[in-house]
Amino acid sequence: MTNNGHSTAKMCSPLWAMVGQNKCWKCGRIENVVALVTEEFWREIRGEIDPYGSGGFGVLSNITQLPDEILMLLQKLNPLFQKRFSKTVEAEYYANGCSCGALFGDFYLHDEPGHTFFPQSDEEASAIKLYQLPIQGEWPIACSSSNGPGEFIFERGTRCAWI
Repeated sequence: MTNNGHSTAKMCSPLWAMVGQNKCWKCGRIENVVALVTEEFWREIRGEIDPYGSGGFGVLSNITQLPDEILMLLQKLNPLFQKRFSKTVEAEYYANGCSCGALFGDFYLHDEPGHTFFPQSDEEASAIKLYQLPIQGEWPIACSSSNGPGEFIFERGTRCAWI
């Protein structure tokens, strides 16, 4: 799989799902939202591991390609996590949404301080549930990754048994 025409991203187990809640901007309903986390993530450019785009821990966002078996597990936690078209980024990617049809953009959820996956306190981080996905392997993926607030969530979030 290529990303930006010449790099490949891969992730391997263990994989985790972060589950939090978000208030819909359109109808005001509170909905569950999910994000995918890997403890091993790396990019390759022309067959070489990219030292600037790789690392152990990664919260994945702007996912444009995702293996079906992982998508099904994430949808067990949030059936509204689907491939959607974002007018803001003018592209399709796997995103959370509301039952009213509104999209919850990854930038809003992951990159805006105080929003679901960018908590500003221990209390906000501990409200996020962490589920280890019952799957083993290594998979190609097209996405962005970061580790900033994700590590804070991973340390303080509430670990839950798989459903």
